[in-house]
Amino acid sequence: MEVRLDRQRVYIRGNDKLLYTMYASTGIDGRTPEGHFSIGQRGLHFFNSSPAVRLGANYWTSIYQNRILFHTVPFDAQGHYDIKEASDLGIRAGSHGCVQLSIPDAKWIYDKIPEGTPVTIDHH
Repeated sequence: MEVRLDRQRVYIRGNDKLLYTMYASTGIDGRTPEGHFSIGQRGLHFFNSSPAVRLGANYWTSIYQNRILFHTVPFDAQGHYDIKEASDLGIRAGSHGCVQLSIPDAKWIYDKIPEGTPVTIDHH
């Protein structure tokens, strides 16, 4: 797997072939770390209830120390997805560091990508 910060894309490759491209929104101001990582833990959803944040996401899959994740665009305390964030996928960075994806793409990674799969994050 490759996350391209300059293109706001996630590329899934197999046998030296591009299999799938996902639109993403990565961390603003360089908050998504570059480097070589691997898929770790996963969960169905999380919600940060601190007053300054009050956002959650679904289908999270850890890339880096359970601090950087693949996950859906955020939702609010009522469970409503942020339409503005969804419209920015593939266009501009907008997260706190995680790699935000569409609901189907985040679920696909959650369901299909095994723990230990290499992930490269770079800015070509």
